[in-house]
Amino acid sequence: MGGCLPTGMIATTALVIGAAPTAVWPTVRNLAGWDEWQDAFSIKVDGDQDPAPGVDIFITTFFGFPFGTQRTHERIYKVDVDPDGAAMTIGWEVVALQFGSLNFSFPKFLYSTERCIELTREGDNTRVHNWILYKGLLWPVFKLLTNNVVSRQFAVWNEALVQKYGALASREGLPIGSG
Repeated sequence: MGGCLPTGMIATTALVIGAAPTAVWPTVRNLAGWDEWQDAFSIKVDGDQDPAPGVDIFITTFFGFPFGTQRTHERIYKVDVDPDGAAMTIGWEVVALQFGSLNFSFPKFLYSTERCIELTREGDNTRVHNWILYKGLLWPVFKLLTNNVVSRQFAVWNEALVQKYGALASREGLPIGSG
């Protein structure tokens, strides 16, 4: 996704855990089940559907944002699985920010985001790469407001995934760039 909009990578983390991608993928793909193993995000999948391109999801992020809990309406744009199980990806983009019962959508040239979780096989382990890309003319404002918060949320999510699967092969804090 992208095109000619200004973009900026706001947060990216990676870690390698001691489990095969085919073992980790069901946990990552089951967005509605995230509440069972981590406490940074809660996701409701519209109509209790399986995650697939075009499916709407509603994410509640519980800590750190300037105005407290953040709620967003997002839409899955990618679910890819290599036939050999070596790589898996799920990605979604913001449709609207939610404040109570109000939804605020922005024209894409002003603001949009993509979030992606990529799993790749590294020997008997799985590299988990978690990233958010802010796009549009307002991306520097969103980076300024949320850069540290998103990094902390990814760290909590990563640690919970490590706790779920045990052994941690390595951890990387990839640089947070401006795109």
